[in-house]
Parts: sequence; structure tokens; C-alpha cells
Amino acid sequence: MFSPLFSLFSTRLDFHRLRTNLARWSLLFTLLLNYGIGADLEYDYDEMTKALKDSQMIHSSDKTLSKSRPCLEIADKNVTFLKAVSRKTKKLVSVSPLQKYDVAFCASEDEQKGPNCAPESRCTTVYKWKPALTRADFFGPSMFVQDEILVPTGCMCFLGAEREDDPAPLIIL
Repeated sequence: MFSPLFSLFSTRLDFHRLRTNLARWSLLFTLLLNYGIGADLEYDYDEMTKALKDSQMIHSSDKTLSKSRPCLEIADKNVTFLKAVSRKTKKLVSVSPLQKYDVAFCASEDEQKGPNCAPESRCTTVYKWKPALTRADFFGPSMFVQDEILVPTGCMCFLGAEREDDPAPLIIL
């Protein structure tokens, strides 16, 4: 009743259907995986702001004050971070003391004299992710792994502060 040619053709159809379904499932799996990773990369900026206040660094003797901008900026070369915010864990971690960074941040509001920014704006420190070796305690004996940490890199005016006591936003470039 069935010819061998028909059974070969139906096998190809089943193989084609299997391949199509496999492609659909792999696409769905990839979309779900990327969605999960994308959701994982979102940050809780309130927690990160608190962690940034707890970061620890050893300043060098190369500290300078820059007055060429509207905001008073403190620049420091060859700074060693003891604790900083990690990009992988999004928490405060220990940083290798062998690495040095050039940092720049806004002077405190007490040190700022006179009008610095436009009305309804304020001086805000800008951060960038920089490569670092951070201590990983989750792999048995603690060791340093490649990571990135938030490093203050400048000071700029942020427009949109409605009142003087508005908290400064966390700016990551």
C-alpha cells in the first residue's frame, strides 16, 4: 500500500518538522535567557549610592583642586581602592591593593564657594566602570578575579534639582 518513496518523503517531513520545532524552542530559550540576563543587569541605584558612600580608598599626595569648571573638583592620581562597588556582584567588595586609579570628584558643598551651577542644578560626581581585580570569596579560598568597579572620574552640573536638599543622582557613564 505504501511505497518506499512515500515513506522516505514522510521521514523528510518529520525531520523538517523536528528541525523547525527545535529552532523555535532554541529561539524561545535564547529570548528567555537574554531577558533573565537583562533583568539581572538592572541596578538598584539607592543601594549602589549607599555602597558608594562606604567605599574606601587611600589617597595619594598628588591631590589637586581644579577651579576651571563651575564645580570645584578634587583630582587625585594613583589612588588605591580598598573597597569599591563591583559590577558583577553590585555590592561593596575588596579590591587588589596593587592597582592604582586616577580619580576626580566634587568637593563637599561646604568647600564650594559662590554660585557654581545654574539655578535648580547642583554639582554631582560622575562615575565610570574601570577594570579591577576584586576578591571573590565564593569559590572556596579567597582569590582575586577580573571585574569592574565604579571609580569617580569627574564633577559636573546636574540640571533638575528642584530644591537645594534634593539628593544628587548617581551618574554612571
